[in-house]
Amino acid sequence: MHEFDPGDLINYNEKVTGSLLKCVAEKNDLPQFIYAHFLLPHHPYLFDSTGHFVSFNAATMNREEAYLSYLKYANGKITDLVSKMIKADPAAIIVIMSDHGYRDMVYTLGAKPYYFDNICAIRNISLPASSTITLSNVNFFRYFFNTYFGQQFTYLPDSTIALSDKYHKTGDY
Repeated sequence: MHEFDPGDLINYNEKVTGSLLKCVAEKNDLPQFIYAHFLLPHHPYLFDSTGHFVSFNAATMNREEAYLSYLKYANGKITDLVSKMIKADPAAIIVIMSDHGYRDMVYTLGAKPYYFDNICAIRNISLPASSTITLSNVNFFRYFFNTYFGQQFTYLPDSTIALSDKYHKTGDY
């Protein structure tokens, strides 16, 4: 069995951060689309809210508390990253979007499901903030390109399901 090395996750996030900032710093005549995927905040929760490393075992003991602390840490990292991106390109349109929400309900009895509570924020200084809308990840980029780049992508039918028979059969989600 493969032993988990927390350094792999830490190195991954740092490598993605470095690559993203390098791309943003490159000056281009044409607009560019840069995509980065972080495992943050993502289990295992390796840092507390103040940035102190916590062991893998400690991070799995009280998952909700560890998650909330790591989420605060992640928010600080995201804020710092966005500030650096704005400094490199003050006119940048920045999208912060998660691919899923909190997924540890299977470890915490009675917990509410947060699988589909995604984080999504857009920074575009050239357009006023739009009205509050509800979109899943299925149509987000269609909305984004239609709104900000004058495209006319049609929206796709969308639904949300939990892929767990245990919770689906019991309705306990």
